[in-house]
Amino acid sequence: MGIEVLAGTHYHEQVAASTTWVITHNLNTTEPVVDCWIGGVKTTPQTVTATSALICTITFATAQSGEAALT
Repeated sequence: MGIEVLAGTHYHEQVAASTTWVITHNLNTTEPVVDCWIGGVKTTPQTVTATSALICTITFATAQSGEAALT
């Protein structure tokens, strides 16, 4: 899609469609701001859970592939 990634942002590309995206972002926060795009369209996931200060789990109702940016 070509999103612009700013300093302090972790970019994730989910190639294989899945209902659960587990992202190791290493941002040292349990409250990351998460933006997701499916097919180039900004999408709201079903849930976003900070598993730890370094890992975030994003879930969707149906399997999706796409991109996420975490800050």
